Amino acid sequence: MNIYTYPNSSIVREVSFVKSDGGSLRAYLTAAEGADPKLLYAAMCHLADEGLQCIPSFENGRPVLEVRGIGKEQSLLKLLEEKGSVVGAPRVIKELGEKTGFMDKVKKRSLLASGMTFLGGDVCFAMYGYKDSSKLDIAAAMAYALGTASTLILARKDQSDLQIKDISKKMAAYMRSQQTGIPNDCAVNSIIAEHNKSTLKKTDDYLRQYPSEMFNMFTGLAGALIAIAAYKGKVLGKPTANAFKEAAEKLVGRGSTLTGHALQEAAQAKAISAMRKEGWGDVGLGLMTTASGAFGALVTEKAHDPDAPKKTGVAAMWQWMQEHPLSIAGGGYLVSTMCHAWSTGVAWKSGDSERRKAVKWRVGFIVTNVIAEILLAISSKGHGDGVVSDRSVDDSVIALAADLIIQQPKKLQPTLIDQVADFLGQPNILALKDRDVRKELEDRVAQMRENPWAKAQGQAIKASTAPIEKRTETDPEKMHIWQEKVAKAASITPSPLIH
Repeated sequence: MNIYTYPNSSIVREVSFVKSDGGSLRAYLTAAEGADPKLLYAAMCHLADEGLQCIPSFENGRPVLEVRGIGKEQSLLKLLEEKGSVVGAPRVIKELGEKTGFMDKVKKRSLLASGMTFLGGDVCFAMYGYKDSSKLDIAAAMAYALGTASTLILARKDQSDLQIKDISKKMAAYMRSQQTGIPNDCAVNSIIAEHNKSTLKKTDDYLRQYPSEMFNMFTGLAGALIAIAAYKGKVLGKPTANAFKEAAEKLVGRGSTLTGHALQEAAQAKAISAMRKEGWGDVGLGLMTTASGAFGALVTEKAHDPDAPKKTGVAAMWQWMQEHPLSIAGGGYLVSTMCHAWSTGVAWKSGDSERRKAVKWRVGFIVTNVIAEILLAISSKGHGDGVVSDRSVDDSVIALAADLIIQQPKKLQPTLIDQVADFLGQPNILALKDRDVRKELEDRVAQMRENPWAKAQGQAIKASTAPIEKRTETDPEKMHIWQEKVAKAASITPSPLIH
């Protein structure tokens, strides 16, 4: 974690950065002592206009503004400087922070890691289809590759900011259903608004919520193509003349006394039997792959509800499957790969020399897939009913709820705490114990009343969001004079975000 301190700034005094378990970067902005609420609100509006999520919160007991959706540290620092929220050169403190163990990193990024491993298997299967002259197997390899690309492209980003936005929308809808208004200047309203987002960015945000579904959909399609290819080419097909010839040579080499037509018939029967056996094995593995892909794509992941009564029997089994859909899909793929290994063994043992040139690529496919499927089995979809990327999402959502509550009339706040706590504890939201979330929300509301960023939202109704002139002065006295001018301007210019 890097900390940037601006001793001469009268708006933002400190900016610290933290990396989440999923790999995304978030920042905590500490207001300068005695900072003008109008300027604090203007700073928040500037960040929101850039599509960043701004949440009044607390970090290590300090009131801060949490900022999510940033790409790099320097991007945020540059934006703050351009808008006049910080002045002067910062003092930089580099902190190592907590080290995440290798296995913890693997678990958090296991879906991405599985995609990287599947990539090797996709290449091997494409080579197998090419060497075996099977158009359907080549098409299956392309489907495998599309599934892998889904994880490599879409699972590369942490989903925490998308989860916060999704829960914010649900929270706003819930509050309206309770006949409670949503203030225009609260953090929830800012997050659910679309600020300067292109159609391409919106599409990317939508797709990266579903990397596992895309992967399983394409992998299931690959399984169906493999099954069709095996049924047409091996169950219903006939071995090549070279396969018959080598089968006869093997019989003779093993001491068979058959000759002529009898030897030819025996060789044909042996070659056809081996091909049918391999074919049915491939049909089975294809169907298992398709079924596993369908389960992984269609079943919504659900977090365990700690307040729900314990289930037994079939209901308990189904509940576990919903809590771990990728474990079921990954296990199914492993069974499919074991079938693949068996049919590959049959093909290697009974196939002719030309066929073996193709079959050896299946060995590479099997080895890489076993590793990738284990990684998939320990993965989470990263979204679903009550599923969040990491604990920081819970903290941010509770902070958002507290900020929303304190913007309401004080006499309504105790009732709102109970209502919002029940909402957040639901199994499709945060899936937390109702008692725990209520206590945490009560504490956060009490703290939020003293958070300058939260108070600024209510006090700075006329704050300006017009771009603040960039200045080059380095003298501290001149900086304070400049910021006083900004404060004066902010007090008389209405904000375009306030309705």
